[in-house]
Amino acid sequence: MATEHEYIDLEELDKNFVSTFDGIFFKLNASTNKELVEDFKFQSKVLADKIRQVKISANKQRIEDVANEMLGKEAALRSLYLLCEMWLSIFSNPHKAWVYYVDAEEWGELAVKFFRNPRLVTLYTNYFKSIELLLFPQMVFFSAGFNRTPGKCTICELPMKECEHIEGRIYFGQVCDEFGWKIIEADHVAFVDHPRDRRCFSHAYKSDGQWIDRVTRAKIERPGKPDEEDGFLVEGTILTAHTPAGVFL
Repeated sequence: MATEHEYIDLEELDKNFVSTFDGIFFKLNASTNKELVEDFKFQSKVLADKIRQVKISANKQRIEDVANEMLGKEAALRSLYLLCEMWLSIFSNPHKAWVYYVDAEEWGELAVKFFRNPRLVTLYTNYFKSIELLLFPQMVFFSAGFNRTPGKCTICELPMKECEHIEGRIYFGQVCDEFGWKIIEADHVAFVDHPRDRRCFSHAYKSDGQWIDRVTRAKIERPGKPDEEDGFLVEGTILTAHTPAGVFL
């Protein structure tokens, strides 16, 4: 297949993808050497960026099966890249590591839609479940309610109510989603078990006069924070501006 800059052998690209994915996925864990994880991160990003260019070219040429296949491969590699980031930051910045994990999980959920091997789907899904149970067992989440303006479709950029695309469906290597909306008025924030965005989580809380890090369980200092009046104090992320996996080329 021809891209803007070179001819790409799709069969060779597939072999490169399988070799890279297997070489990283089956070696990436908590005990993996830091320098090796850095190398895995580099490998996954370089190949993901290359595959993305093929995806964009296939999209422009309206070759949907190739564009969609490239999206699946890119998603798998982006997921591995973010898992590398998570393992590298788990001790230095565990809150950031959680966000990397959620980002990786989101790309992973997109990737498994394209996996042909049911065993690999199970392995990949269980890998994420195991990580969360081991590293982040007691997360507490927020859900924010607000009024907002209508958004546009990522595929055709028409208002969502006017276009024919279906949210969540993949078209020519791109996921349909709503973007460009703005918040008009905030309404409420609630604790929930299953938020729409798991990046909205409690970072810390105050108990018996002491601030506790929600992720590490360590006692922490919060100078200048007010004392409790009624109820208890918490801090965290209640809204994010992340870009969902695969919605833009």
